[in-house]
Amino acid sequence: MSRVPVFPGAHDIAFEPFEPPLTLDDARRILNFTEIFAPRGMRTDPQGDAYRMLLAQRDALARFRDLAERAQPAGKLYAYCGLLALAPAEATALGISLSRDVTPILYFDVDVTFERTPAQLLRDISERHVCDALRLKKRLGRPRSTPLF
Repeated sequence: MSRVPVFPGAHDIAFEPFEPPLTLDDARRILNFTEIFAPRGMRTDPQGDAYRMLLAQRDALARFRDLAERAQPAGKLYAYCGLLALAPAEATALGISLSRDVTPILYFDVDVTFERTPAQLLRDISERHVCDALRLKKRLGRPRSTPLF
């Protein structure tokens, strides 16, 4: 019997079926539990949609602070982007903390999958203005990294 190969990250919460429109609770769950940083989106863009939903809330700063405390490392990168827009000094502190973490994070860049440390991703986020693109849902230039697959 042949098996269908499972792609990296296939188990992620972002691939669970969420009914549109995304609820605020769904957005919080996605960003807290995602193990994938996908600023350019995938076929769908659940993390980006969740990020933009939290950013649009009146209490967005509190929500991103909570995310920075509770989320998986990939979710903390979304918190970093939110804090960068709302409280840059707090984003800097979170970035310093994240840069010490050596936990690899899956990074989806459209159709290419990378595995990178938070420090490597923070460099990419800064060089390519990923947070601005994520907020505005804009296309990004290609990364200079070697794909995982």
